[in-house]
Amino acid sequence: MFSDTINTGIFVLEPEVFDYIPADRPVDFSSEVFPALLADGKPIYGAVAEGYWEDVGTLESYVSSHKDVMDGKVQVDVPGFELGRGVWLGEGADVHPDAKIEGFAVIGENCRVEAGARIGDYAVLGGNVRVRGGADIERSVVHDNAYLGEGVQLRGSVIGRASDLRRGARCDDGSVIGDECFIGDNAHIAADVKIYPFKTVEAGAVINSSIIWESKGARQLFGRDGVSGLANVDISPELAARVAMAFATTLRKDATVITSRDSSRAARMLKRAFMAGLNASGINVLDLEVAPVPVTRYLTRQPQASAGATIRLVDGDSQSVVIRFFDRDGIDITTDAQRKIERLFAREDFRRVLAGEIGDIGFPRGRWSTTPPPSARPSTSPRSATRASSWWSTTATAPPPSSCPTCWASSGPTCWA
Repeated sequence: MFSDTINTGIFVLEPEVFDYIPADRPVDFSSEVFPALLADGKPIYGAVAEGYWEDVGTLESYVSSHKDVMDGKVQVDVPGFELGRGVWLGEGADVHPDAKIEGFAVIGENCRVEAGARIGDYAVLGGNVRVRGGADIERSVVHDNAYLGEGVQLRGSVIGRASDLRRGARCDDGSVIGDECFIGDNAHIAADVKIYPFKTVEAGAVINSSIIWESKGARQLFGRDGVSGLANVDISPELAARVAMAFATTLRKDATVITSRDSSRAARMLKRAFMAGLNASGINVLDLEVAPVPVTRYLTRQPQASAGATIRLVDGDSQSVVIRFFDRDGIDITTDAQRKIERLFAREDFRRVLAGEIGDIGFPRGRWSTTPPPSARPSTSPRSATRASSWWSTTATAPPPSSCPTCWASSGPTCWA
């Protein structure tokens, strides 16, 4: 059956209807309760309401409903007075004569729009919003008490209550800034990105994915020791995979990266995501599993490896992790290399390979040897078999007597484990 009416989910029920609702589980009225009532011959009535209805459960419908109001499709009393055709001005609003208002717009009570600002078509400003000079707002909804600094650009965005967007910040189509967020100077919120309430985005940061659990959006990935933050909050599996893909893109396809971790669950989880990111960009992984940093550095220097990475808890903080990166000499990567990774990460300019080029994961068996073993890990393709023979060891070798099985050093003060 085709109809231009919908069930809005607003019901007036007789008490006896509750006898048809099973206890202790979710129930759907349309598919369960109503058919049961009809089967028992109970009457069901519907009232067709006049007017406009829109399901505003998505950002697109939420923004479009504001547009429908300004287009006159919905009979709504907009507070304030109509300054001109399609332009409403709230009580106490102050719009500078040199500010531009183009097309339909709603400017709430006590708003202040400074000279040089532009309020474009289908822009909605809540109460007490301040718009500084040079700001440009179009097809966006800005909630009460927000601050839009000089040169802020909004295109098809929703800005939450009491959020603070500083000079030159930019929000692209479909982006949402939650309540009481701080967006720093010249930060860029990409299309369809959601910034959840009470978050901070640092000046100059480029945010390409939603900030939900993370405490902030940082301009720079790298700190003093690497990429660090709260485990599963700032450093999530998704972020670990994306950082790995950015790192992998700086290396030649088919290169080998040594990976390791400490014994924590957080490091184990994040390293698995990190290795998946490397593989997705065509990088092979030789995983040492649990290994000390010096061992990881040493093995990264072997001819088979092009780089290394380790993930472990931050010293003295069981809630935070750090991802450290090593060059082919086992040394921390340079600042220039860090910035290259950050640029790729910010642009999401990752190398993605075809299915047949996805990297392999191997685990050392016995002591590392620069001499290829007589046999190599079985492979389904000649290309993989040739590659694997140079860096997989399939023959386990027992450690020398009185040595540590982890680092092969003599037991004692020199043991790295």
